[in-house]
Amino acid sequence: MEASNSTNTTQEGSTAVLLASCVEIALCLLGTLGNSLTILVVFRNKSLQVVSNFLLASLAFADLLVSAILVPMRASQHMALYNGSTSIPEAAVEIAGFVGRVNILASISSLAAMSIDRYVALSHPMLYLSSVKFAKGKVSIAIALIWAVSIFVTCVPKFPGVSDVAFLVFFVAFVLLVTSIIVVTYYKIFKIVRKSILKQRASGKMANNVVRLSRCSTLDSRHRRYVDDGQDRQATETCGQKKEHKAANTIAIVIGAFVLLVYPRIILILYHFPAPETAASKHARFWIRILLYGNSVVNPVLYAWRHKEFKREFQKIFRKCWRFCLCYKWVYLKRYSLNSTFSTTTLGSRNMELPNDGGFQKNNCPREENCL
Repeated sequence: MEASNSTNTTQEGSTAVLLASCVEIALCLLGTLGNSLTILVVFRNKSLQVVSNFLLASLAFADLLVSAILVPMRASQHMALYNGSTSIPEAAVEIAGFVGRVNILASISSLAAMSIDRYVALSHPMLYLSSVKFAKGKVSIAIALIWAVSIFVTCVPKFPGVSDVAFLVFFVAFVLLVTSIIVVTYYKIFKIVRKSILKQRASGKMANNVVRLSRCSTLDSRHRRYVDDGQDRQATETCGQKKEHKAANTIAIVIGAFVLLVYPRIILILYHFPAPETAASKHARFWIRILLYGNSVVNPVLYAWRHKEFKREFQKIFRKCWRFCLCYKWVYLKRYSLNSTFSTTTLGSRNMELPNDGGFQKNNCPREENCL
Protein backbone atom coordinates (compact mmCIF):
# COMPACT_ATOMS: atom_id res chain seq x y z
CA MET A 1 0.00 0.00 0.00
CA GLU A 2 2.96 2.25 -0.23
CA ALA A 3 2.67 5.48 -2.12
CA SER A 4 5.72 5.85 -4.30
CA ASN A 5 6.58 8.74 -6.52
CA SER A 6 6.96 6.52 -9.57
CA THR A 7 3.74 7.01 -11.48
CA ASN A 8 5.30 6.40 -14.85
CA THR A 9 2.93 3.52 -15.48
CA THR A 10 0.50 5.92 -17.09
CA GLN A 11 0.98 8.78 -19.46
CA GLU A 12 0.47 12.42 -18.59
CA GLY A 13 -3.00 13.63 -19.46
CA SER A 14 -4.34 10.10 -19.96
CA THR A 15 -7.94 9.20 -19.18
CA ALA A 16 -6.81 6.45 -16.79
CA VAL A 17 -5.03 8.93 -14.52
CA LEU A 18 -8.05 11.25 -14.47
CA LEU A 19 -10.41 8.35 -13.76
CA ALA A 20 -8.16 7.10 -10.95
CA SER A 21 -8.04 10.53 -9.31
CA CYS A 22 -11.85 10.86 -9.46
CA VAL A 23 -12.31 7.40 -7.92
CA GLU A 24 -9.78 8.24 -5.20
CA ILE A 25 -11.59 11.49 -4.34
CA ALA A 26 -14.87 9.55 -3.97
CA LEU A 27 -13.13 6.91 -1.82
CA CYS A 28 -11.62 9.66 0.32
CA LEU A 29 -15.01 11.26 1.03
CA LEU A 30 -16.89 8.00 1.61
CA GLY A 31 -14.16 6.37 3.67
CA THR A 32 -13.63 9.41 5.90
CA LEU A 33 -17.36 9.77 6.53
CA GLY A 34 -18.07 6.07 7.10
CA ASN A 35 -15.13 5.35 9.40
CA SER A 36 -15.63 8.56 11.39
CA LEU A 37 -19.26 7.56 11.96
CA THR A 38 -18.18 4.06 13.04
CA ILE A 39 -15.80 5.43 15.67
CA LEU A 40 -18.39 7.98 16.81
CA VAL A 41 -21.10 5.34 17.16
CA VAL A 42 -18.91 3.03 19.27
CA PHE A 43 -17.90 5.76 21.71
CA ARG A 44 -21.37 7.37 21.74
CA ASN A 45 -23.50 4.30 22.48
CA LYS A 46 -22.70 2.56 25.77
CA SER A 47 -24.46 -0.64 24.70
CA LEU A 48 -21.90 -1.00 21.89
CA GLN A 49 -18.88 -0.53 24.16
CA VAL A 50 -17.71 -4.14 24.23
CA VAL A 51 -14.37 -5.67 23.33
CA SER A 52 -15.32 -6.71 19.78
CA ASN A 53 -16.62 -3.23 18.92
CA PHE A 54 -13.53 -1.51 20.34
CA LEU A 55 -11.47 -3.67 18.01
CA LEU A 56 -13.82 -2.62 15.20
CA ALA A 57 -13.13 1.01 16.15
CA SER A 58 -9.39 0.30 15.93
CA LEU A 59 -9.90 -1.13 12.44
CA ALA A 60 -12.02 1.90 11.49
CA PHE A 61 -9.28 4.25 12.74
CA ALA A 62 -6.73 2.50 10.52
CA ASP A 63 -9.09 2.87 7.55
CA LEU A 64 -9.71 6.52 8.49
CA LEU A 65 -5.98 7.26 8.29
CA VAL A 66 -5.88 5.81 4.79
CA SER A 67 -9.01 7.66 3.66
CA ALA A 68 -7.94 11.01 5.14
CA ILE A 69 -4.18 10.97 4.43
CA LEU A 70 -3.04 8.39 1.88
CA VAL A 71 -5.91 8.52 -0.62
CA PRO A 72 -6.04 12.36 -0.90
CA MET A 73 -2.29 12.45 -1.49
CA ARG A 74 -2.58 9.84 -4.23
CA ALA A 75 -5.48 11.72 -5.80
CA SER A 76 -3.50 14.98 -5.83
CA GLN A 77 -0.50 13.10 -7.23
CA HIS A 78 -2.59 11.73 -10.08
CA MET A 79 -4.20 15.10 -10.77
CA ALA A 80 -0.75 16.70 -10.93
CA LEU A 81 0.40 13.96 -13.31
CA TYR A 82 -2.69 14.49 -15.47
CA ASN A 83 -1.87 18.20 -15.73
CA GLY A 84 1.76 17.46 -16.57
CA SER A 85 3.15 18.55 -13.19
CA THR A 86 5.18 16.81 -10.48
CA SER A 87 4.67 19.29 -7.66
CA ILE A 88 3.95 16.74 -4.90
CA PRO A 89 6.58 17.07 -2.13
CA GLU A 90 8.68 14.00 -1.48
CA ALA A 91 8.00 14.26 2.26
CA ALA A 92 4.23 13.98 1.66
CA VAL A 93 4.77 10.86 -0.43
CA GLU A 94 6.92 9.30 2.30
CA ILE A 95 4.38 10.09 5.02
CA ALA A 96 1.54 8.65 2.94
CA GLY A 97 3.54 5.49 2.25
CA PHE A 98 4.29 5.11 5.96
CA VAL A 99 0.58 5.46 6.79
CA GLY A 100 -0.28 2.86 4.13
CA ARG A 101 2.07 0.24 5.56
CA VAL A 102 0.94 0.90 9.12
CA ASN A 103 -2.68 0.54 7.96
CA ILE A 104 -2.10 -2.92 6.48
CA LEU A 105 -0.37 -4.19 9.62
CA ALA A 106 -2.81 -2.59 12.06
CA SER A 107 -5.84 -3.74 10.05
CA ILE A 108 -4.81 -7.37 9.77
CA SER A 109 -3.67 -7.44 13.42
CA SER A 110 -7.03 -6.01 14.51
CA LEU A 111 -8.81 -8.65 12.42
CA ALA A 112 -6.72 -11.36 14.07
CA ALA A 113 -7.63 -10.00 17.52
CA MET A 114 -11.31 -9.92 16.51
CA SER A 115 -11.19 -13.54 15.33
CA ILE A 116 -9.56 -14.62 18.62
CA ASP A 117 -12.24 -12.67 20.49
CA ARG A 118 -14.98 -14.55 18.60
CA TYR A 119 -13.30 -17.89 19.28
CA VAL A 120 -13.18 -17.23 23.04
CA ALA A 121 -16.81 -16.03 22.99
CA LEU A 122 -18.00 -19.24 21.33
CA SER A 123 -15.73 -21.76 23.02
CA HIS A 124 -15.90 -20.37 26.58
CA PRO A 125 -19.12 -18.29 26.73
CA MET A 126 -19.31 -17.97 30.53
CA LEU A 127 -15.65 -16.96 30.86
CA TYR A 128 -16.04 -14.49 27.98
CA LEU A 129 -19.14 -12.91 29.49
CA SER A 130 -17.64 -12.56 32.96
CA SER A 131 -14.04 -11.58 32.21
CA VAL A 132 -13.56 -10.52 28.60
CA LYS A 133 -16.60 -8.95 26.96
CA PHE A 134 -16.61 -5.72 28.99
CA ALA A 135 -12.88 -5.57 29.84
CA LYS A 136 -12.10 -2.08 28.54
CA GLY A 137 -8.68 -1.99 30.18
CA LYS A 138 -7.53 -5.24 28.59
CA VAL A 139 -8.76 -4.32 25.12
CA SER A 140 -7.11 -0.88 25.42
CA ILE A 141 -3.77 -2.57 26.15
CA ALA A 142 -4.31 -4.96 23.22
CA ILE A 143 -5.09 -2.12 20.81
CA ALA A 144 -2.09 -0.09 22.01
CA LEU A 145 0.12 -3.15 21.48
CA ILE A 146 -1.29 -3.67 17.97
CA TRP A 147 -0.49 -0.12 16.94
CA ALA A 148 2.94 -0.14 18.62
CA VAL A 149 3.94 -3.33 16.76
CA SER A 150 2.57 -1.97 13.46
CA ILE A 151 4.54 1.27 13.78
CA PHE A 152 7.69 -0.58 14.87
CA VAL A 153 7.56 -2.98 11.92
CA THR A 154 6.98 -0.08 9.51
CA CYS A 155 10.02 1.73 10.94
CA VAL A 156 12.32 -1.27 10.32
CA PRO A 157 13.66 0.07 6.96
CA LYS A 158 14.90 3.18 8.79
CA PHE A 159 17.26 1.04 10.87
CA PRO A 160 20.89 0.99 9.70
CA GLY A 161 21.80 -1.96 7.53
CA VAL A 162 18.21 -2.87 6.61
CA SER A 163 17.54 -2.85 2.88
CA ASP A 164 14.18 -2.42 1.18
CA VAL A 165 14.21 -6.04 0.01
CA ALA A 166 14.80 -7.34 3.54
CA PHE A 167 12.00 -5.14 4.84
CA LEU A 168 9.57 -6.38 2.18
CA VAL A 169 10.42 -9.98 3.09
CA PHE A 170 9.80 -9.24 6.76
CA PHE A 171 6.62 -7.29 5.96
CA VAL A 172 5.10 -10.05 3.82
CA ALA A 173 6.14 -12.73 6.34
CA PHE A 174 4.41 -10.79 9.13
CA VAL A 175 1.21 -10.44 7.09
CA LEU A 176 1.20 -14.14 6.18
CA LEU A 177 1.83 -15.16 9.80
CA VAL A 178 -1.10 -13.09 11.07
CA THR A 179 -3.26 -14.42 8.23
CA SER A 180 -2.45 -17.98 9.25
CA ILE A 181 -3.58 -17.15 12.81
CA ILE A 182 -6.89 -15.89 11.41
CA VAL A 183 -7.33 -19.02 9.27
CA VAL A 184 -6.64 -21.40 12.16
CA THR A 185 -8.91 -19.46 14.51
CA TYR A 186 -11.82 -19.39 12.08
CA TYR A 187 -11.37 -23.08 11.35
CA LYS A 188 -11.91 -23.72 15.06
CA ILE A 189 -14.89 -21.32 15.07
CA PHE A 190 -16.38 -23.24 12.14
CA LYS A 191 -16.03 -26.51 14.04
CA ILE A 192 -17.72 -25.01 17.13
CA VAL A 193 -20.63 -23.62 15.10
CA ARG A 194 -21.06 -26.89 13.20
CA LYS A 195 -21.05 -28.87 16.45
CA SER A 196 -23.64 -26.52 17.95
CA ILE A 197 -25.94 -26.88 14.94
CA LEU A 198 -25.70 -30.67 14.98
CA LYS A 199 -26.40 -30.72 18.71
CA GLN A 200 -29.53 -28.61 18.28
CA ARG A 201 -30.78 -30.89 15.53
CA ALA A 202 -30.09 -34.05 17.54
CA SER A 203 -31.82 -32.77 20.65
CA GLY A 204 -35.19 -32.58 18.91
CA LYS A 205 -35.81 -29.09 20.19
CA MET A 206 -39.24 -28.64 18.66
CA ALA A 207 -40.52 -31.99 19.92
CA ASN A 208 -39.29 -31.26 23.44
CA ASN A 209 -41.05 -27.92 23.45
CA VAL A 210 -44.34 -29.57 22.45
CA VAL A 211 -43.94 -32.15 25.22
CA ARG A 212 -43.20 -29.43 27.77
CA LEU A 213 -46.25 -27.43 26.73
CA SER A 214 -48.49 -30.48 27.00
CA ARG A 215 -47.12 -31.24 30.45
CA CYS A 216 -47.52 -27.65 31.58
CA SER A 217 -51.21 -27.81 30.78
CA THR A 218 -51.66 -30.61 33.35
CA LEU A 219 -49.35 -29.20 36.03
CA ASP A 220 -50.33 -26.77 38.74
CA SER A 221 -48.97 -23.22 38.69
CA ARG A 222 -45.99 -23.95 40.96
CA HIS A 223 -44.58 -26.74 38.73
CA ARG A 224 -45.34 -24.77 35.58
CA ARG A 225 -43.20 -21.93 36.87
CA TYR A 226 -40.14 -24.22 37.16
CA VAL A 227 -40.69 -25.56 33.65
CA ASP A 228 -41.10 -22.04 32.30
CA ASP A 229 -37.91 -20.91 34.03
CA GLY A 230 -35.99 -23.71 32.37
CA GLN A 231 -37.45 -22.80 28.98
CA ASP A 232 -36.61 -19.11 29.46
CA ARG A 233 -33.04 -19.94 30.45
CA GLN A 234 -32.63 -22.21 27.44
CA ALA A 235 -34.16 -19.58 25.14
CA THR A 236 -31.80 -16.93 26.55
CA GLU A 237 -28.76 -19.14 25.97
CA THR A 238 -29.89 -19.92 22.42
CA CYS A 239 -30.44 -16.21 21.70
CA GLY A 240 -26.96 -15.39 23.04
CA GLN A 241 -25.40 -18.10 20.89
CA LYS A 242 -27.17 -16.77 17.80
CA LYS A 243 -25.83 -13.26 18.45
CA GLU A 244 -22.29 -14.57 18.85
CA HIS A 245 -22.66 -16.63 15.65
CA LYS A 246 -23.87 -13.59 13.74
CA ALA A 247 -21.00 -11.47 15.07
CA ALA A 248 -18.55 -14.18 14.00
CA ASN A 249 -20.12 -14.28 10.52
CA THR A 250 -19.86 -10.48 10.24
CA ILE A 251 -16.17 -10.52 11.11
CA ALA A 252 -15.66 -13.38 8.64
CA ILE A 253 -17.19 -11.21 5.90
CA VAL A 254 -14.93 -8.29 6.88
CA ILE A 255 -11.90 -10.60 6.76
CA GLY A 256 -13.03 -11.90 3.36
CA ALA A 257 -13.30 -8.36 2.00
CA PHE A 258 -9.84 -7.58 3.37
CA VAL A 259 -8.33 -10.62 1.65
CA LEU A 260 -10.03 -9.87 -1.68
CA LEU A 261 -9.05 -6.18 -1.72
CA VAL A 262 -5.65 -6.18 0.00
CA TYR A 263 -4.06 -9.49 -0.92
CA PRO A 264 -3.66 -8.71 -4.65
CA ARG A 265 -1.05 -6.15 -3.55
CA ILE A 266 0.68 -8.72 -1.34
CA ILE A 267 0.67 -11.24 -4.21
CA LEU A 268 2.17 -8.64 -6.54
CA ILE A 269 4.97 -7.99 -4.03
CA LEU A 270 5.67 -11.73 -3.89
CA TYR A 271 5.64 -11.88 -7.70
CA HIS A 272 8.27 -9.15 -7.94
CA PHE A 273 10.74 -10.98 -5.67
CA PRO A 274 11.98 -13.38 -8.39
CA ALA A 275 10.82 -11.37 -11.43
CA PRO A 276 11.62 -7.75 -12.32
CA GLU A 277 8.91 -5.18 -12.88
CA THR A 278 7.42 -4.92 -16.34
CA ALA A 279 5.11 -2.40 -17.95
CA ALA A 280 2.16 -4.77 -17.43
CA SER A 281 2.96 -5.32 -13.73
CA LYS A 282 3.33 -1.57 -13.16
CA HIS A 283 -0.03 -0.98 -14.80
CA ALA A 284 -1.56 -3.73 -12.64
CA ARG A 285 -0.05 -2.14 -9.52
CA PHE A 286 -1.64 1.18 -10.51
CA TRP A 287 -5.17 -0.32 -10.38
CA ILE A 288 -4.50 -2.75 -7.52
CA ARG A 289 -3.81 0.25 -5.31
CA ILE A 290 -7.27 1.61 -6.14
CA LEU A 291 -8.72 -1.76 -5.14
CA LEU A 292 -6.72 -1.65 -1.93
CA TYR A 293 -7.99 1.83 -0.99
CA GLY A 294 -11.54 0.58 -1.48
CA ASN A 295 -11.08 -1.73 1.51
CA SER A 296 -11.22 1.37 3.76
CA VAL A 297 -14.72 2.15 2.47
CA VAL A 298 -16.50 -1.22 2.54
CA ASN A 299 -16.18 -1.97 6.27
CA PRO A 300 -18.68 0.66 7.56
CA VAL A 301 -21.16 -0.56 4.92
CA LEU A 302 -20.75 -4.12 6.19
CA TYR A 303 -21.32 -3.02 9.81
CA ALA A 304 -24.54 -1.20 8.84
CA TRP A 305 -25.71 -4.18 6.78
CA ARG A 306 -25.00 -6.86 9.39
CA HIS A 307 -25.40 -5.06 12.73
CA LYS A 308 -28.80 -3.61 13.64
CA GLU A 309 -27.49 -1.33 16.38
CA PHE A 310 -24.87 0.19 14.09
CA LYS A 311 -27.52 0.70 11.43
CA ARG A 312 -29.86 2.34 13.95
CA GLU A 313 -27.14 4.68 15.23
CA PHE A 314 -26.10 5.63 11.70
CA GLN A 315 -29.71 6.52 10.90
CA LYS A 316 -30.01 8.63 14.06
CA ILE A 317 -26.91 10.64 13.18
CA PHE A 318 -28.06 11.18 9.59
CA ARG A 319 -31.51 12.29 10.79
CA LYS A 320 -29.99 14.78 13.21
CA CYS A 321 -27.71 16.17 10.51
CA TRP A 322 -30.66 16.48 8.13
CA ARG A 323 -32.74 18.23 10.81
CA PHE A 324 -29.88 20.60 11.54
CA CYS A 325 -29.59 21.49 7.84
CA LEU A 326 -33.32 22.15 7.59
CA CYS A 327 -33.31 24.32 10.70
CA TYR A 328 -30.26 26.24 9.54
CA LYS A 329 -31.88 26.84 6.16
CA TRP A 330 -35.13 27.99 7.79
CA VAL A 331 -33.35 30.39 10.14
CA TYR A 332 -31.31 31.80 7.26
CA LEU A 333 -34.40 32.38 5.12
CA LYS A 334 -36.23 33.95 8.04
CA ARG A 335 -33.39 36.37 8.75
CA TYR A 336 -33.05 37.19 5.05
CA SER A 337 -36.78 37.92 4.85
CA LEU A 338 -36.65 40.17 7.90
CA ASN A 339 -33.63 42.06 6.56
CA SER A 340 -35.38 42.56 3.23
CA THR A 341 -38.47 43.82 5.02
CA PHE A 342 -36.46 46.32 7.06
CA SER A 343 -34.56 47.57 4.02
CA THR A 344 -37.77 48.35 2.09
CA THR A 345 -39.47 50.27 4.90
CA THR A 346 -39.18 54.04 5.08
CA LEU A 347 -38.11 56.06 8.09
CA GLY A 348 -41.70 57.14 8.72
CA SER A 349 -42.98 53.57 8.95
CA ARG A 350 -40.63 52.17 11.60
CA ASN A 351 -43.46 51.37 13.94
CA MET A 352 -45.36 49.46 11.28
CA GLU A 353 -46.12 45.93 12.38
CA LEU A 354 -44.10 43.37 10.51
CA PRO A 355 -45.76 40.28 8.99
CA ASN A 356 -45.95 37.32 11.36
CA ASP A 357 -42.59 35.41 11.23
CA GLY A 358 -41.51 37.39 8.16
CA GLY A 359 -44.08 35.65 5.98
CA PHE A 360 -43.02 32.13 7.02
CA GLN A 361 -45.19 29.64 8.82
CA LYS A 362 -43.57 27.71 11.65
CA ASN A 363 -45.08 24.48 10.46
CA ASN A 364 -42.86 24.68 7.37
CA CYS A 365 -39.80 23.96 9.47
CA PRO A 366 -38.98 21.54 12.27
CA ARG A 367 -39.55 22.88 15.77
CA GLU A 368 -36.74 25.17 16.92
CA GLU A 369 -36.13 23.16 20.06
CA ASN A 370 -35.35 20.15 17.86
CA CYS A 371 -32.50 22.00 16.15
CA LEU A 372 -29.00 20.99 17.24
